[in-house]
Amino acid sequence: MRLPCVRYEKAVVGEGLMNQTSNPEVGVNVHERHIVIDRAVMKLRQTTVQLRNALHGHALWFIDNDGIYFYIIRA
Repeated sequence: MRLPCVRYEKAVVGEGLMNQTSNPEVGVNVHERHIVIDRAVMKLRQTTVQLRNALHGHALWFIDNDGIYFYIIRA
């Protein structure tokens, strides 16, 4: 038994949240803040700064998930 061949008639949109506004199958409010994404972006920015400081030999500190403080100085 062969299934009929069906084509997807709607235009394919690009990746990213802003492109999904024109996707008829996804209900997205791009004007609403996404706290989880905002927190992840902030953590990535903080980590990038710390790694850049470590690369240049500056002291850095951070807290792991257990609440333990680390202070590192590259010799």
